[in-house]
Amino acid sequence: MPLGIVALMLVQRYLPADQRGVIAGMLNLSRNLGLITGAAVMGTNFALATGAGDFATSSPQAVVTGMRVTFAVAAALTVVALVIALGSQAAARRDRRSDAWAGDGSRP
Repeated sequence: MPLGIVALMLVQRYLPADQRGVIAGMLNLSRNLGLITGAAVMGTNFALATGAGDFATSSPQAVVTGMRVTFAVAAALTVVALVIALGSQAAARRDRRSDAWAGDGSRP
């Protein structure tokens, strides 16, 4: 199941009815902005990595180098996003534990 659909399902489940439309719109906007920005940035990355101004006359080796660099950047960005996501989940768990501990005086 695509991530966008999962996010929309979570919006429908956990948000009040009067906020669902706005939040669903914001999710769609952020997804579209990410797609547009990602395509532009990766295209620029590919163009810079090939080192050629005209792709029609680029050597096959330059195109291969451009693809390798572009996919390496994409993989690195994916790892960074994963680290951020896992770090924010761990911080949220710590916050919940500290709130529970402060609330009743006992350790969770």
